[in-house]
Amino acid sequence: MAERIDLFFQKILGAVQGGGITIMTLGALVGVMLILIAGKNPITKRVGYVMSIAFGVSIFTVAYGPILFYYYTGGGIVSEEVRQTEEIFSSATSWLDQLFGVLLKIGTPIVVTIILIGLFVRGRGSNNPQLKRMGIGMVLFSPVVLLLFVVVPKLLQFL
Repeated sequence: MAERIDLFFQKILGAVQGGGITIMTLGALVGVMLILIAGKNPITKRVGYVMSIAFGVSIFTVAYGPILFYYYTGGGIVSEEVRQTEEIFSSATSWLDQLFGVLLKIGTPIVVTIILIGLFVRGRGSNNPQLKRMGIGMVLFSPVVLLLFVVVPKLLQFL
């Protein structure tokens, strides 16, 4: 019975880490985007800063909190448990690899479109500095989102 409970909590932990890191990464990216497009609006800047910092800290808390808890509470790792844990996390990340593959295929044309719209906004905002900044932000931020669709699944394999 205890082994089933341990397996259940390990599956829950893998799902929370996989899904939570994905959602928190998107939240941090939205916060960075709000900082870039806020202009002189202090409320939007503040929300962007809070989101990027809170979600950034939450990413590392969800990723490394259980590992640190297990390490400092004195849990010893036996080779059989290591093998079982690797199987659990590899099975939990298989659907995440598929999800990020789909997001990459869908996101590539969207990112290219946002880059083109950013170039258009940059060109149209010749007299408006805020439009210039927003266009530059769109052009610079879009490839970062695409890069995260490639990097995050590789980082999730190390958990």
